[in-house]
Amino acid sequence: MRSRVLYKTVGYIMNKKHAWTTFLTLIAAVVTIIALGGVNVMAAETVAEGNFGDDVHWVLDSEGKLTVSGTGDMVIDPMEEKWNANQSNVKSIVIESGVTNIASNAFCNCSQLENIEIPDTVTKIGSGALANCRNLESIDIPNSVTQIDTAAFSASGLIDVTLPNKLKVVANNLFAGCRSLESVYIPDSVESFEMAPFAGSTIKSVRLPDGLTVIPENLFNSSEIETVVFPSKVTVIEKSAFSGCSHIKSLVLPDGLKTIEDNAFYGCTRLESVVLPESLTDLGENVFYGCEKLGSVTIPGNVESIKGFAFYDCQALRSVTIKEGKTASIGAYAFSGCKELKSVTIPSSVTFIAQDAFLGCQKTEVIYINVKPEDLTWLDTDMNDFKPDKGTICRVPKEYLDGYKAKFASGTGDVNVTFAADHDDMGLGDLLCGYSLSLEGDIGVKFYMRFNDPDALSDNAKMVFTISSVDGTKKRTQEVYVKQQPDASLPFASKDGEYYVFKCLVYSKEMTSTITAQVTDGEVQGKAYSYTVQDYAKYILVNPGKYPDEQAMIKAMLNYGAASQAYFNYNTQKPANSILDRDDQALQPLSPDDINVGDIEDKISISGTNIRIAKASLILNETISMKLYLTGVDENIVLDYDGTILTPVKDGEYDVVTIDGIKGQYVIFAFGIGVREGSKRLGVISYSPLYYCKNVLSRETDEVISYNLKKVVSDIYRYGKAAHEYARKTNQLGID
Repeated sequence: MRSRVLYKTVGYIMNKKHAWTTFLTLIAAVVTIIALGGVNVMAAETVAEGNFGDDVHWVLDSEGKLTVSGTGDMVIDPMEEKWNANQSNVKSIVIESGVTNIASNAFCNCSQLENIEIPDTVTKIGSGALANCRNLESIDIPNSVTQIDTAAFSASGLIDVTLPNKLKVVANNLFAGCRSLESVYIPDSVESFEMAPFAGSTIKSVRLPDGLTVIPENLFNSSEIETVVFPSKVTVIEKSAFSGCSHIKSLVLPDGLKTIEDNAFYGCTRLESVVLPESLTDLGENVFYGCEKLGSVTIPGNVESIKGFAFYDCQALRSVTIKEGKTASIGAYAFSGCKELKSVTIPSSVTFIAQDAFLGCQKTEVIYINVKPEDLTWLDTDMNDFKPDKGTICRVPKEYLDGYKAKFASGTGDVNVTFAADHDDMGLGDLLCGYSLSLEGDIGVKFYMRFNDPDALSDNAKMVFTISSVDGTKKRTQEVYVKQQPDASLPFASKDGEYYVFKCLVYSKEMTSTITAQVTDGEVQGKAYSYTVQDYAKYILVNPGKYPDEQAMIKAMLNYGAASQAYFNYNTQKPANSILDRDDQALQPLSPDDINVGDIEDKISISGTNIRIAKASLILNETISMKLYLTGVDENIVLDYDGTILTPVKDGEYDVVTIDGIKGQYVIFAFGIGVREGSKRLGVISYSPLYYCKNVLSRETDEVISYNLKKVVSDIYRYGKAAHEYARKTNQLGID
């Protein structure tokens, strides 16, 4: 139409001679074109309009824009046919200034709604106001809003939401069923939560307000929450607060928490680790029921009882330690179905173990109980807890052994365990009489054995240690012979009185790896016994009165182990320092200036020669080793360290020497390498692990690698300082 008019107009002009007429005609044509083409730029037509009460008016145009204007509160008539017929066509909403609320169910089921503008005159959003608006991905809520009612945004398409900073209550089911929700910012003005505001949502992370003291019932029930930052003032986690939250992998609960109510973490199927604070006193029923990936748990001594089904069907749970304190009972089925459970430690305060508390725990190797037998009621009526045929060893103090056998293994009231005192017959006339942590600057466990007839053992008799990763996919072995071997390089047991002492050394990353010890003599194999470095470290930490000097070093050692696990991505599901209090764990990487090298001399070259240390690297094995990359080493140069000749290994342009066996207490010192040519002493070059640590902390590299590497060298330094102080106190330094 437009082109046809233009053609006629131009033709008309061409047939006229008079200029004025032509000009007027041209103007008329342009006006005609604009008039005819203006259909495309005119405002959208109104398709419906009506009232939300007496003072608020609404208009819906042909493009789906709803404009709400007026003063005061909106009032929705659920029977108003005109609005009900048109709300499914709403794509955007503009509420003009003057309107003071969004009424309950006002825009519920506006399935095409994509955005809404809310003025700062609005103070309240009513129940279900934007429920089921599945295309609404974002909303800007003005800080004038002080009240948002039940299910206001339920089943909407919201992704990220910031709640207004004057809001005091998060209402029932506010975001329930929001299947795109990722995060919600909750201001510190919020004082309380009503029932299940995030139930069934996909929310991933949330920061809870600082002033919150109670995590309310069903707060995140069946949501996809992954990360929660708990306020420091929380004292209670109510029933089912995190029930069914199958995306949470770890929990560090705040100091000051006293109560975890029933079902609080029921069915958190991906939960791998939890740190329970020492302040905890009440642990409810079913609290960790079905947390099938939870690997270990330490229950604080202030917990008064472990209620029924508390850890039921925690299928990956391998160890349980109940600290000495106030725990009086273990409820029915508390650990039933924990089919990977290997060890349990029960303190002297426990006086009641209920029926079937450990039903289905058929891999439990050992239970440690410190209760007087006369004080304990232990119900195992059907004799079906633990391993079949009394295959689980229950270790008790020597003085209690006869009492346990008389009360629980005499035909009446029997328990399905075999009682043993402080040693265990391993099957080759060898008795395991004890074990301890190596505190000699290396990391490992010592096993103390007594042999009924050592002379009956062959020269090939040995202790075989198998070190297995937590998931069992990686294994390595060490062998320590009972008797000294002709080959002096082969390790053998030391003697401590009547005991043979076998030491198993582990890498720093292996502190939570299971060490299985087994004496073998030819084809004959004794009984295997398992332990971890972390297990004995835990024993030291819970006995500070007995081991006062060891506390700082053990904590530093465990942090070093956890940092090594993170750096090597090994056993990360069970960090070595997981048994420490949160404050002892939360150590950040140091800065270069934090590494105090003191008077250590760093002499990386020898004047008058071309010999120098070009670079260095650190090796984290049973002890710490360093590789030094040297240049300028002629074939007639001889290198020695601590009286031992070093043989360089060629690596491109470098001659590489390795300094092995740097124990923890010597990390903070320098070591020297003597250099001579024939019989002529040229001098000494020296280096210290501290220089390596300081250099690493000065680097700028890939963010993830940099953090983990900087963390591990920081914890090496901390461990070295603590080990040195311990060695100094116990006269183990061996230097002036």
